[in-house]
Amino acid sequence: MEGVERDSAKAAANLAKHHVDFADAALSLEDPRALTVSDPDSTDEERFVTLAADPQCTVLVTVYS
Repeated sequence: MEGVERDSAKAAANLAKHHVDFADAALSLEDPRALTVSDPDSTDEERFVTLAADPQCTVLVTVYS
């Protein structure tokens, strides 16, 4: 999970809202079959959208900058 910065408050909010643990989402970014594209909806910062699987083989869509 190198290069991934954890925000505890945001991680808790995402867990409550999406039922996805921060660690699993971060690990999904290491999926060798992941597909990452630039976020076309981002206007004020460079963001990316990744479609990948977490360690339990759940497919996740992760948006990050």
